[in-house]
Amino acid sequence: MLMPTLRTEEGLEVKVNGEEKSVPDDPISIADLLKLFNVESPDMVSVQLNNKFVPRNGFDLTKVRGGDTIDFLYSMGGGGLVGVETKITTSGICRHPRPSP
Repeated sequence: MLMPTLRTEEGLEVKVNGEEKSVPDDPISIADLLKLFNVESPDMVSVQLNNKFVPRNGFDLTKVRGGDTIDFLYSMGGGGLVGVETKITTSGICRHPRPSP
């Protein structure tokens, strides 16, 4: 069964790193979103679409639909943040405790 695409007058309704956002109408790719949100160091970011990782070579081909959830994630090296997930948001970088498996 196809899920309905959530649209507004401004575009598609999606959730980006936990924040409700309107993005331009179909089709918009993960690569387009990285540019739209001025994601810093896009070559270093991992992307989850609806809780599934998108392979980097799929950023141009993977399209986002209304109602989708997108998370931009960075791996942070250097220790000291064990069990912490770092996400970039439209208002900056956030660190959250990583849920237990």
